Amino acid sequence: MNTTTPYLNPGLARPAPTEGLDQPFWDGLREEKLHLQRCAACAGWQWGPELVCHRCHSFDLRYEEVEPTGIIYSHQRVWHPVHPALAEQGPYIIVLVELPHADNVRMIREASVHPQPNPHAELTEFLLTRQIRYARASYWDAYVVDFLSGERVIVGSFGPARIPDYEQRVDAHPEAAAFIERMPCSSQFRVAQWCIQVPVGRPEGAAR
Repeated sequence: MNTTTPYLNPGLARPAPTEGLDQPFWDGLREEKLHLQRCAACAGWQWGPELVCHRCHSFDLRYEEVEPTGIIYSHQRVWHPVHPALAEQGPYIIVLVELPHADNVRMIREASVHPQPNPHAELTEFLLTRQIRYARASYWDAYVVDFLSGERVIVGSFGPARIPDYEQRVDAHPEAAAFIERMPCSSQFRVAQWCIQVPVGRPEGAAR
């Protein structure tokens, strides 16, 4: 399963291959394979595609599949669009990748990232989905959820008062305030690292 997340927004037009030197490259990508030019005379790899070998000047060139793994040689964050189609796509990151299985030829591509789990975001989404307006949690958890929710969830803290106004608003709505505790604990719901007791005045699942 592919868990990478691209920087560029979905729906961006793809380069249109021409019936020329690069056609086997694009055909391979459609099959999720990487094909690069290789010289039949000296066995050297090269990219971009040319009519002649960069090393021995032979014209006997063909495309062969290469393992699509490499080492990031350099990278750059692009802020200014280099094409009208990218006018609303920045900033994004491109990487220059060396392919050790193909004579260390280098290719440029858009960077993809493996998104790190964000348990506080998961907790915040749970509260927003259930339309829970008030809650009480530890000092740090209260701070993060208040921030991530844009104060759509007001969270007071169990210990020292973080923001007196928040504490007063949570205390004024005891029937609507959820209680959030870090595991190990037992409660109605478990979300990421927390147990959550939903408000007494809100039946389970009422605000899905």
